[in-house]
Amino acid sequence: MCDLMKASPQLAFNVDMKARSMFMLSLILVIGALPLMLAGRGQFNEAFRAWHSGDKELFRQFARRGDWFIFPAWTLAAGGVACLFASYRRREPAWRWIVLILLGFILLFGLAPA
Repeated sequence: MCDLMKASPQLAFNVDMKARSMFMLSLILVIGALPLMLAGRGQFNEAFRAWHSGDKELFRQFARRGDWFIFPAWTLAAGGVACLFASYRRREPAWRWIVLILLGFILLFGLAPA
C-alpha cells in the first residue's frame, strides 16, 4: 500500500481527504452558517430601524426575512457541531480550532443584542 501511494500522489490525496471527511463537512456547514447569520442580523437591524421610524408593517416584513436567515443558520451551525464531534470521535487529523473559532463568531452574532 505504501508503494502504491508513492506511485500515485493523487491516491494519497484522496486517502487524506477521506480521512478528514467529517472535519471538512463541519467546516463547510459552519462557513455556510456564518453569512446566513450576518444576513439575518442585517435584516433585523433594518427591522429595528423601521420600528423606530414608526412603520410597523415594514418592521414585520424585515423581521420575517431575518427569521428566514437566522433559523437555517442555527441549523447549519448545529450540524457543524455534530460533524465536528464525529470528527473528534474518529480521531481525524484536522485543525478543529478553526471550526471552533467560526462557531464562536456565530454565537457572538447570533446571541448579541441588536
